[in-house]
Amino acid sequence: MHSTSITVTGTTTALPLARVTVTSRHPEVAEQCRRYFEGRWNVDPAATDAGHAPVISASVDLCEVFTIQQAVLDREHDEVRYSGARTLRLSDVDGRGYAVQLDGCTAYHAEPDRRRLDVFGVHPGGLSLATVRLARDVIRAQLQAAGWALLRGAAVVRDGRALLLAGAPGAGTTTAALHLCRAGWELISDGQVFARADDDGLVHLLPWPSPIAAGLPLLDAVGLYDRARQDHIDVAEPHPSQPFDVNIALRKGHRGLLVDRQGVVQQAMVFPAQLGLTPAADGTVAAVLLPHMPSGSAEPATDPDDADVVLGDGLITGSSPDRYPDLLKLTSADPSQANALRAVRAALAPFPRGSVRLEHHDPRETARVLAETADALVLGHSVAAGPAR
Repeated sequence: MHSTSITVTGTTTALPLARVTVTSRHPEVAEQCRRYFEGRWNVDPAATDAGHAPVISASVDLCEVFTIQQAVLDREHDEVRYSGARTLRLSDVDGRGYAVQLDGCTAYHAEPDRRRLDVFGVHPGGLSLATVRLARDVIRAQLQAAGWALLRGAAVVRDGRALLLAGAPGAGTTTAALHLCRAGWELISDGQVFARADDDGLVHLLPWPSPIAAGLPLLDAVGLYDRARQDHIDVAEPHPSQPFDVNIALRKGHRGLLVDRQGVVQQAMVFPAQLGLTPAADGTVAAVLLPHMPSGSAEPATDPDDADVVLGDGLITGSSPDRYPDLLKLTSADPSQANALRAVRAALAPFPRGSVRLEHHDPRETARVLAETADALVLGHSVAAGPAR
């Protein structure tokens, strides 16, 4: 039996803020935990004492998957989209939670106190991915109970001073984050990031561990395509969420835009380590940058008018629905979640803020403008030497 402890510590103390223990007979589960969380959250692959932490047990068990699926289908249930897949769930009269993903043949079970959770799959690969997502949900529930809010966007850090890249999906936060990481910043998080405002007006950040989703032209523009392609060739299995067309393109060395029949851009799914980027475990906000890609922009430029945009709930939480809803109702429904978000928004108001347009321009010039803007916002002056070669 493999047992892995995942712990999140505070930005100003070594005391744990959240913890979960994952147990499984399948080594693939422990390896996926390492890939997702190492460098961002603390991963102990030799954990033997679960203590008071919630425990997730992961098993390949086709019979259990079908048993839970039938139990859910036979009773009144609701339907959500979890990680983009159709998912059915219910809670019984004793408070136990059940869920089943019909597309991925994955089933979930939670005890009434939500301290013991089970994940069942039909093969180790799918089971591993489902387990790390559930572990991340357990950590999220504990952090939100402790006053942390989950924001959309990205964050990078240098010497503990973080730059929050805020914006709705498609604004260019991933583009900005990758360029800045190439210029020497460390990546806290891309896509979503945890934030908490303290009594002194500081805003602390913690990562939401996930692979970076980036189109092939973007990886090429920031000088990371060759690294991503070589890693793809070297690894035995790409990320399960990476589209098959992207797998083929990376094998063949194609760098162009890939779009499916519905017009959705197909993206590579890669972890920071696969791109040679340095992940960071935390940071304290020093400034906010609002990247955006307005139609018709001819070159990268700072935009003082856009820097005055109010960071309202829509901007820092995005407009699209949560890709990972609270599947097993791990988070209590109380007003503290909204209060935490309002506290972060209010605390961010006085921080230095800038905006950069990122469309239709030379990647080297983009990197230069971003690096100079970031340094000026965070450090008060520019120390940028241009894009990393």
